[in-house]
Amino acid sequence: MAKSKARLDRFSETPRASEWLRRFPDGDAIIAAQMIDAMTLVSGDEFSGRMRDLVLRRAALADGPIGLYAEREVPPPKGPPNRLFDQAAKRPLRARGPGPPPIAPVAGGVGSEGIVATLITSLCRADKQKFFNHPGPDAIRSNRIRRFMLLTDLIGSGRQASRYIEAAWSVASVRSWNSFGWLGTEVIAYSATEPGMTLVRSHASAPEVSIVASCPTVFDAFDEATRVRVEDLCTRYDPGGARSSDAFGYDSIGALIAFAHGCPNNAPRLLHGTNRLGWIPLFPNRVTSASAEAFGDRRPLASLRERLRRMGQPVLARSALLDASHTDGRAVVAVLAASCRGPRTLEAIAGRSGLTLPEVETIRAVAMDWGWMKDGRLTDAGQRQLAAARKVRSPKVPLPIAGDTPYFPTQLREPREI
Repeated sequence: MAKSKARLDRFSETPRASEWLRRFPDGDAIIAAQMIDAMTLVSGDEFSGRMRDLVLRRAALADGPIGLYAEREVPPPKGPPNRLFDQAAKRPLRARGPGPPPIAPVAGGVGSEGIVATLITSLCRADKQKFFNHPGPDAIRSNRIRRFMLLTDLIGSGRQASRYIEAAWSVASVRSWNSFGWLGTEVIAYSATEPGMTLVRSHASAPEVSIVASCPTVFDAFDEATRVRVEDLCTRYDPGGARSSDAFGYDSIGALIAFAHGCPNNAPRLLHGTNRLGWIPLFPNRVTSASAEAFGDRRPLASLRERLRRMGQPVLARSALLDASHTDGRAVVAVLAASCRGPRTLEAIAGRSGLTLPEVETIRAVAMDWGWMKDGRLTDAGQRQLAAARKVRSPKVPLPIAGDTPYFPTQLREPREI
């Protein structure tokens, strides 16, 4: 049991990861282990459940029905994307016809859009009045759909989501509906990088972006010294060669996240790429099933201690309170610690603590009710809670008891004069 528990604490200690790490010399293996231990690993249930909850929360704030779309590649690969809907060739350029297919297989097969399309189907079946599955212009008009909601697992570079939105925006009717305030645009993702969210939000349609959890990357998940070593490792072991420009994945994002349905191409290529020299990655062809046992608890204790150390809380990271606390209690400690310094946005706190945005939002609301936080900052009472947590030490081990019969000495030494 102890061995199984340890494997859950660190991804690097799972059989598949340990086998992969043996391919590195000792020094590099340590850095590689630090890198994969910083990854966010999302199970299938975690992905579906959290995405469903977020869609329902956002839908409750929207007036009218919602059209749900699964993000996927829009042809052509280069240049402006094709229109998402058909429209008349002559003025008035009225859009018409059905919506886009949820899945359009390409040479590489069906990607994460297949998982997202299944989630969309489930949501639409559960509430046929609120959600519509990839509606086209005719369905948007007849059902008075008021929100174009794009779903995806990860906004990495943001290019694919932006192209999908642009494919809809290039339709004259969509621009008209938007200008009259009849059709808003929103993107829902499990995770996203800061550059990716910035690019998507900059689109002319001004889409709202909502995510479950921030995406750690090679460039922001470590302290400065470790970051330099991890970057060097990714460059030297890049399957494309040390001079390759894509060592950190597509668009050099360096995403440290993997889903049960696959590893994104934005992750460092030494994790998923191959070459003619026989390099074997941790996730061959971006398939993660060999590491399925690690896709469980998102908040292992070892990961929390490491995050607390990176927050500049080494004493708190060693506190025995973490061992004695339930996972929810540890989450409260993580949020309080992450709130000691700025920035204090939900995204920043979630990124430092390793929690999801809904979790951080809930904990902050509770902490405010308890008087521990105000306006995102710790109050004196909150500071006292952290100070008390730092003082909790492991109890001393009691002397072993040989049996139930009390021991009485039969010989006493003579007292000595002091």
